[in-house]
Amino acid sequence: MTDYQLYLKALTLMGQANIHDLKDEVVEFLQEPSIEEAVDILHSFLRVSRAPSLVAFYLANKTATKHVTRMKAYGCPRSLRNHIANNCNCNKDK
Repeated sequence: MTDYQLYLKALTLMGQANIHDLKDEVVEFLQEPSIEEAVDILHSFLRVSRAPSLVAFYLANKTATKHVTRMKAYGCPRSLRNHIANNCNCNKDK
């Protein structure tokens, strides 16, 4: 499976982004400004605006790659902290 295919699978597990997801990323950036958090905002904005997945994959590649790395490691695009939580999307079909 290519990285892009894993990214598409990650997006499916995460579900459609909404304005609250974008707001959460902005809050994280304001609490701890960094390039990584700025790219997370871009990624969320592209997803909320329903930009093509390929566009988000390339323009916000740092975040997309983070999701792909997690998918390879433990089959979930969310952080390990969130993955372990009972409400993680990847656990809903199990």
